[in-house]
Amino acid sequence: MKNKEIDMVEQFENMVNSKEKRKKRNFKVKLLVLLIIFIMIIALIYNMKSYTANIERINLLRIYGASEFEIAYSKKDLWQNGFYIYKVADIPEIEIHTVYNKSDNLFITDIESRYYKYYFEKWENENKDKFIVQESYEDYTCKNMKKEDWILSYSTYIEVSNYDELVEATNDIINFLNYMDKDKMLVKSYIKYDGKLIMPHNVSDQSNEEILKSAERQFKEGMNY
Repeated sequence: MKNKEIDMVEQFENMVNSKEKRKKRNFKVKLLVLLIIFIMIIALIYNMKSYTANIERINLLRIYGASEFEIAYSKKDLWQNGFYIYKVADIPEIEIHTVYNKSDNLFITDIESRYYKYYFEKWENENKDKFIVQESYEDYTCKNMKKEDWILSYSTYIEVSNYDELVEATNDIINFLNYMDKDKMLVKSYIKYDGKLIMPHNVSDQSNEEILKSAERQFKEGMNY
């Protein structure tokens, strides 16, 4: 009799333990499913933010009149802030560096300098030697991430000593701009006179005549005419 009672008690305990194990197992399964759903939602949000941020950056680059781009490199945080390199679809030799910080409304790009450097180095012209090249790279920090020599600054200048040389230098700059053929971009091509810098091409979509008039006006202002 006592053995039967012991067996019944053991069976009951086994039943209770079995139910507890099933409850724990079911709880773990539910927890795992919820965790998977949570990860999927986070991944979806991340991908949406990544896509939206990339479209935003590309649209900012297109302001300069360039064509299609693709990301060649990125170093970023969860919210897409960081450093990016974009290749130009029709000119893959051009790699545009950018700094993007959405929270601070910051977007820095060296697209104009990269285009200028590429086209100027390809340009073949008898007066090219007049241009003195100035090239430097700047370090940047974004959200505790740092890149050295990241943003390119590329400019040139022609030194002149009188008005006639100013006109010649301006025409040399115009010849290059016509070769480059990127009206939306400003290239830092200066004329240096009496220690002062004149920038004939200082507004996008300028005609050749407007560029020449701009140089003449700045020259006369420097001479206090």
